[in-house]
Amino acid sequence: MYFDLVINCDLREDTPAEAIEAVRCLTCRDCAVPANPQLVNPYDPDHNVWELFADVHFLASLPGQEVVSNFQRRTRMPLEEENNREGQRYVLQYAGRMIHDDFFYQHHLPFLYWLASVSHDSHLGYYKVSQDREGNSFHLFVVTDGKIEKIKR
Repeated sequence: MYFDLVINCDLREDTPAEAIEAVRCLTCRDCAVPANPQLVNPYDPDHNVWELFADVHFLASLPGQEVVSNFQRRTRMPLEEENNREGQRYVLQYAGRMIHDDFFYQHHLPFLYWLASVSHDSHLGYYKVSQDREGNSFHLFVVTDGKIEKIKR
């Protein structure tokens, strides 16, 4: 079974520098972190999500793979929910095709659960299963109060 995954989210402005550097490392093969960052799983606070990653650059693009990855700081237009204030935010955009189910469950899914804890409340992204027996093509990740509220179909 294979997954297609799309992530498109803004990180909150109060995201710790350690978390920003961790995401930068995950999305760039030329980046490194000096020590294992503490990426606390909001569902299991005793475990560091970072320790699950066999490849700490698994979100980075590679030639020959169907992966697009972008992480950068951008100016956001005035937001109604923040009294029309402009702001600078880190934005993560990722699209990966044909991710093996073992890799998806061991790397991507724990990362998404952690990412929800530092992202703005909204849609985090979606995934599609190659052999979806229920016929539901897209499954949305919805973030509320720093956690994935539910995976909507």
